[in-house]
Amino acid sequence: LTRRLEGTGISVSLPSLRVDAFSVAMARLVGSGRKSGLTFAPEAGSQRLRDVVNKNVTEDDLLSTVTAAFTSGWRRVKLYFMIGLPTETDEDLVAIGNLVAKVHATARAAIPPAQRGSLRVAVSISTFVPKAHTPFQWAAQDGPETLQEKVRFLQRGLRIGYTRSSRLIDTLEERGIIGPATGTSKARDVLLPESDSSTQATAEVPHSADPGESS
Repeated sequence: LTRRLEGTGISVSLPSLRVDAFSVAMARLVGSGRKSGLTFAPEAGSQRLRDVVNKNVTEDDLLSTVTAAFTSGWRRVKLYFMIGLPTETDEDLVAIGNLVAKVHATARAAIPPAQRGSLRVAVSISTFVPKAHTPFQWAAQDGPETLQEKVRFLQRGLRIGYTRSSRLIDTLEERGIIGPATGTSKARDVLLPESDSSTQATAEVPHSADPGESS
């Protein structure tokens, strides 16, 4: 197909691919035309969770695939993950950020220094929804508040949609100046030192200042 389209201005693009289905040979076959980008779906950040959902892909598989793609001329890749998967823990969420960082480093190492400015690694996150006639059809689905907290957790780690005001709010919380987010529009508590007051005041911190919301 790529040979027949050569010289026509038409290029062949690929949809979301299984990591283990992409190889150097495939990269060369479809790499003769314009390279828009590639999408891979590791789905979970940790090997443990990938095994739980029967995603037979290892970290080495993904990094080898990224090396093949960027060596063959691609400069953009999108990674597709899911959150709220059965048995998911905070460690699995942390693993998403770690894996994205490794993919970026691997891609950067695979291309000439002069071309690294065009390197793009995009991340797409969706939520797990149990489907009938699948192994997890009876698995519980995370509620909206839980999923929002997980999205914010990832935004902090990946610095996606993480505004300056969001970072300021996190810093104030880490230093014990304000209380944690309530998951609602209710203002946060200001935690005054005991020497100043034995009570708590209320900070009029807009809910939109939390990570994941517009400011």
